[in-house]
Amino acid sequence: MNRPKRLAALWWTSLLVAALAAGPAAAATAAAPPDPAPGARYELAAAGISLQQAVRKVRRATGGRVLSAGPAEVDGRPAYRVKVLMPGGRVRVVLVDARSGALLNY
Repeated sequence: MNRPKRLAALWWTSLLVAALAAGPAAAATAAAPPDPAPGARYELAAAGISLQQAVRKVRRATGGRVLSAGPAEVDGRPAYRVKVLMPGGRVRVVLVDARSGALLNY
């Protein structure tokens, strides 16, 4: 193999190795959404059900696809706000009481 081909092969190999090394780290950072209120997640989880439990409950009740979810407050009580794409194509926001797990507006 002549020198230019060897250099090109070495360059492409090093580029591939660098991309593979950075891939999982970049994917892990992109997969974790930023926490809007760092302490809110722990306060709500300690109050009753977790955000993940609320999301599962809404998914089961509506049959829809959850678009987003996060902490909220309803009448001064801790809650979760879950945005759902319903099977008919409509988007709906469902509120879940963080203490009891009750769906407040469904």
